[in-house]
Amino acid sequence: SDTAAIIFTSGTSGTPKGVMVSHRGLLHFGRVSAAARSLDERDRAYAFLPMTHIFGIGTVLVAALTGGAALVLRAS
Repeated sequence: SDTAAIIFTSGTSGTPKGVMVSHRGLLHFGRVSAAARSLDERDRAYAFLPMTHIFGIGTVLVAALTGGAALVLRAS
């Protein structure tokens, strides 16, 4: 499988582990997330989580898949 990202678990039950996420898995996550929220090109996403977090990546991905926009803040 083609790895798109490696996301680390929180480590609540031990040492954090890297989980390989495929391109197909990320696209599925984005499509399901957008559909569950009925998002379309009129919507905007606020990406406040880091891109190292699955929901940080997911926020930007959902915006791209729906034709909307994402606001990504950088630490100053």
